[in-house]
Amino acid sequence: MPLWDYINVDNLSPRADVRLDARALTTFADNTASEIYTSHMIEHLPRKDVIKALREWYRVLRPGGRLIIRCPNFEIATQAFLEGDEAYREGWGMVFVFGDDEEGMRHTNGFTLTSLREVVERAGFQVLRIEATESIHAPPDFKYRMVADLLCEAVKPEREEQR
Repeated sequence: MPLWDYINVDNLSPRADVRLDARALTTFADNTASEIYTSHMIEHLPRKDVIKALREWYRVLRPGGRLIIRCPNFEIATQAFLEGDEAYREGWGMVFVFGDDEEGMRHTNGFTLTSLREVVERAGFQVLRIEATESIHAPPDFKYRMVADLLCEAVKPEREEQR
């Protein structure tokens, strides 16, 4: 979904302003973006590519620039799946854990509060806030709706440290 006041980057969407892979933002110069917002995308990257993408975003952000990541809360996704009845597991539960069948929409990764913080910090960012928050995709009657997403706000330090 395109956002106003952002340059929308997507490798698959014809509605994107720029068609690029998030792991290689070659159109963007170093230290130029003030903010990067990614919603329900990082879980689609293979585990080995998450740090690559984060370091690429770090490169593009200017010092003091903000990174905002929203993604499914994998701990809640798996808990709800295990607790759910057969109908839930075959419906929303399957999508919540694994994504769907459209190109690029499979979940190849999952994050908890701890694992998301660790990978963001490993890329050089300073985490300002990370919390479980309301899902933007879950059905209204979903038992865990209020904690089904993770929201991480981080900043590229004003002074770079060795990574």
